[in-house]
Amino acid sequence: MNQRITWEEAKKNYPDEWIAFADYREEDGFPVEGILIVHNPDRKQFHETVGKLLPQYGAMALQFTGAIIKNPDIPLLWQISHTESTDDLSLSR
Repeated sequence: MNQRITWEEAKKNYPDEWIAFADYREEDGFPVEGILIVHNPDRKQFHETVGKLLPQYGAMALQFTGAIIKNPDIPLLWQISHTESTDDLSLSR
């Protein structure tokens, strides 16, 4: 591995995978190229490998090349769990 590639190349060559760049270059706070040191579709395995490589490489840019699916129910579930029941509220002023 250890090849310098662009973000676009990473998305094309490693679709729906987690990637780690070392010695990366950013534009507008986003890594646009770097040395690809690890890639893996499994998030847990990816992070385990990154943890082992961290002492060797130091700073890394970690990205997912696919679309991150947002769960539309999360905000609703948070709101429900953080809202008091109307039974508990005093409606008189």
